[in-house]
Amino acid sequence: MHITEKLESISKYETVFEINKMLDNAHVSINWWGQRMVTIQGYEGCVEINKLAEKYLYNKVLDINETDIHLQERVNCYELWGRVDELYTHSDEALKRTWLFKYLVPLKEFLFSSQAKVYIMDSSKKNLCFAFPPQEFQSRWPDTQQQISCRVNGKTIVRSIATLEMVKTALAKQYGLSYP
Repeated sequence: MHITEKLESISKYETVFEINKMLDNAHVSINWWGQRMVTIQGYEGCVEINKLAEKYLYNKVLDINETDIHLQERVNCYELWGRVDELYTHSDEALKRTWLFKYLVPLKEFLFSSQAKVYIMDSSKKNLCFAFPPQEFQSRWPDTQQQISCRVNGKTIVRSIATLEMVKTALAKQYGLSYP
């Protein structure tokens, strides 16, 4: 199966699990046009990192505020952000070793900047994985008050942002475990 067919076949409910599994066998390279490409062992062809990141961002991260998502899936989504970010970091290193880097790539990336790369590289955005509706946030963490207004899909919504530690502690309590 071609890698783009696989990406297109993943439902938004399976995005985090499937992309995480695919990234276990991912390798980055730069084609002669200066594009950041990902090949995945077991699949034919390659795909731009931006296409993979967009599948993850627009099917999961940006949608996470709109649905009731289990805490563990939020943690998995947060951790996947780092794995996708690593692909960009590795591709930056590969890009610096090409002759294109000095001449063509700065112009190409300036003129045709990908929204996915911009979003992934802004690490503050990954905290959206822990954005909760105010009522849910208050029921989980009644002693904490924090709300922000943000725009999602053109709408202004109010959300409360938890931290990774808060979510892991809530998960531990939910399953009767202790969290260090």
